[in-house]
Amino acid sequence: MFKPAQMTNIECIVENSCKDSIVRALHISGETQLESIMEEEMKEKGLMKAVSSDKTPEITNHLSRAKNLIDVLKPYVKTKSSFLDEMLGVEETQQKPYCYMECEKLLSDADDILSKLGAQIYPAVEGLEKQKAELETTSSEKDSILLLKDLNIYARHFKETDYLYSTIGVIPTDNILEARKRLDEKLEKIYLLTIESSGKDKSVVSFHCIKEKRLDLNHVLAGASYDPVKVQGEKTYRQLYADYTSKADELGKTVGEAISNLEAIACERMRALLEFEELLSNELARAKAYTHLASTKNTTYLRIWVPQKRKQKILSILESASNGLMVLSVSDDSEDAPTLLDNPAPLKPFEMFTRLFSQPKYNQLDPTAMTAPSFVIFFGFMLGDAVYGMMILFASIWLQQKYLKHMKVVNFAKILFWCGLSTIVFGIATGGFLGDALTKYVLGRDSSEGLWFVLIDPLYKTNAITLLAVAVGIGMIHTIFGNVLGIFDKLSAGEKKKALQENGSWLIMG
Repeated sequence: MFKPAQMTNIECIVENSCKDSIVRALHISGETQLESIMEEEMKEKGLMKAVSSDKTPEITNHLSRAKNLIDVLKPYVKTKSSFLDEMLGVEETQQKPYCYMECEKLLSDADDILSKLGAQIYPAVEGLEKQKAELETTSSEKDSILLLKDLNIYARHFKETDYLYSTIGVIPTDNILEARKRLDEKLEKIYLLTIESSGKDKSVVSFHCIKEKRLDLNHVLAGASYDPVKVQGEKTYRQLYADYTSKADELGKTVGEAISNLEAIACERMRALLEFEELLSNELARAKAYTHLASTKNTTYLRIWVPQKRKQKILSILESASNGLMVLSVSDDSEDAPTLLDNPAPLKPFEMFTRLFSQPKYNQLDPTAMTAPSFVIFFGFMLGDAVYGMMILFASIWLQQKYLKHMKVVNFAKILFWCGLSTIVFGIATGGFLGDALTKYVLGRDSSEGLWFVLIDPLYKTNAITLLAVAVGIGMIHTIFGNVLGIFDKLSAGEKKKALQENGSWLIMG
């Protein structure tokens, strides 16, 4: 509990014909770590890199195709997730029993389903994107002539001819007089301005001038915040608006049908895609495992790390996968072993705090057993309200029941459970029940009274200084205890000078 799991190093030499079955068996067990054989060591021992699986490129290709299809379909998956699910990052999944499938069959089945789905999904998505773009263009053109929708004026009149320049658009009503004044000066009154419709904020106006003056006209209008209508056609603006409205409605229905079609495909096929993605990811991980191995012409050499309590199980797997044809070297407690945190079930959730900083090295102290009670005590001491503690406690129980299959949420809820208990204890000890709601508003006691069972009452018995002293005392004990553990850890590693300098000095100064 106070140190990481004790590890066993297994060095194994097997025939090349057995390496596939061994890698597969170890990967399925999920309880080992393959150590890479460095090039210097291979040269020294006359070894060479093990040959990777020839299926790796094909597996990678199929996995990439599966992920692309998943990314394309994901926006069309209807989820029933609540706000809490999204906040906790929980996705509802239905687990399925795992059945091993030979790599050749997996690749064949994956290619078949991915080809069929690709031919079905990509054209549908491409068509939808085109329809969305057309709908956006139509809606934009419709909005641009919104203020002209009641005008029986032909759009073809507003263009540039051999001698005349005509334009129609929208201008802020308050800017019309200023624009007219500037046009009189700039165009010497050789233009025609017609107010087609007038509104409180904006008006529809048309301008006509000789072609040579079009640049001067546009310069003045730009300064007056004039927005020209660029929609052209052989119909009136009233007819064009009606046509755009009809077309937008039709495109909207088409887009809706296309989305519904993709949602149906996602509902029917997303699960299969996710299954193939996971199977292909597992197969790729197995294929990449060969990069950790070394070999000779007829044999394969691998080095495995396994927790000591799983040693016999892994040895049995190796013997079964190699048909007993292997050479083994087993050693315990190597100094360079990888770190595996191994705490009792109640402390498991608190391992995340250890990982937030850095995992201890092998044979160093695992601080989880000390971090867990410290965190729980400090949390309860700082919050210190029994009612809040009960709310946290009930919330943690509810979360564990609701998200039973999601271990991250369950572990978080277990931490909340202990924090809730701690908060209740400190709340009772300090008389915190929704602040002073119980004492003052329910029991009606004044400042000279308190609750008989309260140990330190900072509100009604003027024990704030005592509470502060307790806080300082807990902090000092925590600091001293941490340095004592640091000294013990360094002494066990033979680092006497470091123990004195880094931890002992703080105890001496304190």
